Amino acid sequence: KASFEALQKERLENLEKKEAEVNATLAKIEELKLENARLVEEQQKILNSINDKTQGRVKEIYSQMKDA
Repeated sequence: KASFEALQKERLENLEKKEAEVNATLAKIEELKLENARLVEEQQKILNSINDKTQGRVKEIYSQMKDA
């Protein structure tokens, strides 16, 4: 009976250790998801800025061509 309890205790400790590892991995994944979302938002702002400047330049050139 004592060996069964020792084995059961060992399995429970292993299970708790694996659970802690899984929780740590999940926390890391959540952290990476947030970082990824932040980077996507930053890239979208940069892309919008580039598009605005490009469209402004196209309009400027078109206006100059129209005047000529």
